[in-house]
Amino acid sequence: MRKPTLKEWMANAQLDFHPNPNITMLSPIQTLWCVQVGRYSKGAYKPRYSMHNAAQAMRYYHCINIGNGYKKRLLRVDGAKTLVVAKQAS
Repeated sequence: MRKPTLKEWMANAQLDFHPNPNITMLSPIQTLWCVQVGRYSKGAYKPRYSMHNAAQAMRYYHCINIGNGYKKRLLRVDGAKTLVVAKQAS
């Protein structure tokens, strides 16, 4: 696994400021990325991968080959909110 760039690290990091101005702490990452695969138009999606790194989730999503009748989607789950980022069907 490669080391993330500063831009990728800052996109995933959330800074919490401590009452002491000289101390800065990182809070845990709360965003979860899910790659799901389903079959046929009425079929339900099943989770295939879930991770906290957005770049890694996009890579897994793009590397999945889907055949006839299959579909895939990439979700961003942030607490109770779910956002469909990408969707593809064949």
